[in-house]
Parts: sequence; structure tokens; C-alpha cells
Amino acid sequence: MEDIKTMQEYFTCIDKKFGPTFADRYPQLNGYYQELKSACLKINQDPRKIFFDSVKELLILDAQLQLLLEYEKLTQSNFHEVSSEEEMISQIRKDSHSFYRELVGLKTTSEIPIGIMYLGDRMNEC
Repeated sequence: MEDIKTMQEYFTCIDKKFGPTFADRYPQLNGYYQELKSACLKINQDPRKIFFDSVKELLILDAQLQLLLEYEKLTQSNFHEVSSEEEMISQIRKDSHSFYRELVGLKTTSEIPIGIMYLGDRMNEC
């Protein structure tokens, strides 16, 4: 991984991962990505935010970004296709609630542990 020092550098790396054709191939997913990107940049630029509130909001958004990146990787290998971009966005939003628990091997129903990275997890609100 590159030595990332700013939020803009972080998104430059993500933009490279998606590649130049992502926006054309997946216009709705790209729109969703742009919304997430804008929200992260806005949080990062607000000096009035309480640190842990900012971290929590960024982790929630980043879980969705990571799932979107994973989907893009899978579609490039023709392993997985969804019936619509809207369904994928909905699934990403839902799956992001337990992203950090699943990342460490916990179940989606597991209690949310105490730890900074888990600030981004939420119990399913559905």
C-alpha cells in the first residue's frame, strides 16, 4: 500500500483501482462512489467535528467503499454479476453494517466489540 497522507491521496488510489472505464460501465455505482467520496472529503474538511464522530462517519463510509471495490474486482474476473446496480448499492449499504466484524471473522450477529475500527459497524437497522 502506498504511503497515503491526505484524503485526496486516498481517493486517488481508489480512482486508480476502479480504472478509467468504471464510470462508463457502471454509471449508477460511479454516482454512488462520488457521493461517498464527497461525504468523506466533507467530513475531513470540517474542523468543528469531534474526532471520534469523524472517525465513526469515515469508517461507515469506508466500509461501503471497500465493498464497492470488492464488487468491482469480482466483476472484472467475471465471477459475479448482479441484476442491477441499484440492487448492488442496496446490498453494499446493508452489508456495510457488519463489515468490520466480518473482516476479523466474526458473525454479522456478533456483539460489536470495543475498538476504534468497530465504530463503523452498526447493528442492522433493517
